[in-house]
Amino acid sequence: YFEFPASNDVAIKLMDITGRVMDEQVIHDNTMTSFDIKGYIPGIYLYQVITNGNTQSGKVVIGKQ
Repeated sequence: YFEFPASNDVAIKLMDITGRVMDEQVIHDNTMTSFDIKGYIPGIYLYQVITNGNTQSGKVVIGKQ
């Protein structure tokens, strides 16, 4: 689940620890979204939120489902 300030367009990438893009969304005129992580192997994943030319990155841990 991601929530961010109002923006025209937001791109969000969810990647495995090697940098391989697992899922990507482009959001228009919205302030939140979520990813369906069913089937993901438990572990550490990376994310990037790109908006207005700025990129924020971080890590997320996906546990057993």
